[in-house]
Amino acid sequence: MAALRLGRASRSELARDVGLSAPTAGKIVDALLGEHVLSDAPHRAPVSSIGEGTTQRVGRSARLVGRPRQLVGLSTTSSRHLAVQWGTVHTRLAPLQVCPDPTDTWSVEFRTPVSAGAWQDAVGRACGRVLPGRPDVVMVSVPGIVDEQTGRLLLSPNMRRADGQNIASLVRRVLPRAKVHVVQEIHCLALGVLGTEPAASDFLLVDFGHGVGSAAVVGGKIYRGNLPMMGEIGHTPVVGHSRPCGCGGVGCLETLVSRQALAESVLGRSLRKGRVASCWVEVVETIEAQGVTTRLGEALDAAGAGIAGAINALGIDRVILTGSVTELPVVVRDHISSAIRRSALWARFGSVDVQTMPRRRLAGLSYAMIDRVVVPQI
Repeated sequence: MAALRLGRASRSELARDVGLSAPTAGKIVDALLGEHVLSDAPHRAPVSSIGEGTTQRVGRSARLVGRPRQLVGLSTTSSRHLAVQWGTVHTRLAPLQVCPDPTDTWSVEFRTPVSAGAWQDAVGRACGRVLPGRPDVVMVSVPGIVDEQTGRLLLSPNMRRADGQNIASLVRRVLPRAKVHVVQEIHCLALGVLGTEPAASDFLLVDFGHGVGSAAVVGGKIYRGNLPMMGEIGHTPVVGHSRPCGCGGVGCLETLVSRQALAESVLGRSLRKGRVASCWVEVVETIEAQGVTTRLGEALDAAGAGIAGAINALGIDRVILTGSVTELPVVVRDHISSAIRRSALWARFGSVDVQTMPRRRLAGLSYAMIDRVVVPQI
């Protein structure tokens, strides 16, 4: 994790960061170099100071003073690791590097099949298009309530066909030699922030998509309870609303601010499932022309109140929004940000930071792989 925070660093810098002795840190670095988790990084010495690994200007040239520092960083070379996103609409695959990829670029994408068996077979076929050989490690992102220890999906309100399936077992049937790890989707997105923003340590991430989920990060780690579920903010009932939800309840927050619900609020008409993507440009243009209407405003206010309730309980003053809301005009983002601050207790004494970010699922899977696969081996 220190390599994520520091980027290029020497053995002594890594040792100081993690609180280990130089010999112990050196052994770990050597092991990680052997596993191709770390790689040698080019040395760029400053030209103004003098000391180990620095340079002095002599006329028009510079000479090295002392022994150069040997810098290492996370490896950016290709590996035999595979990332899989099992999404409600699409499934995506990409090679997974140890060094987090902030661009979230996927190599293969196909429409998610209607059955778990068909999905399993499709992943097996697609794997050959992503990696030249069979992967050693597969990291899978899945929405819903997931037991990450066993790999079982307990409930996915927007993908009920997968309820009860052991995702890890499905993947092993087509990739029998791979180590398979399952990561809950919103946890994955929160890890993506941790893996690409070294200063991030305490925040609530809320993602708007086919559902609405959240993950709290406290002290640089995802906050977890004693149950295999956390951050199900989308299934908070909203008083006065009775729309049926995929979880089996009624009036849940995500029935108001899911991608489909937002589109229907803006356009003023019901949309058949699968039609939202083709109407999204119209949604954006309508908001640009009309602003935030009463119906849309009520939905955003409900979301803001729910998010504020979560940060009031957790004692967090930073909120990161990802997903559908970030794709809408700034007036929508401003409205929900104001709604959060209006209901946040801390806003009366200090400031509540609300910002939007792109999804960084691949980076999150890289971070999870380091934690579950790499670190236990050293």
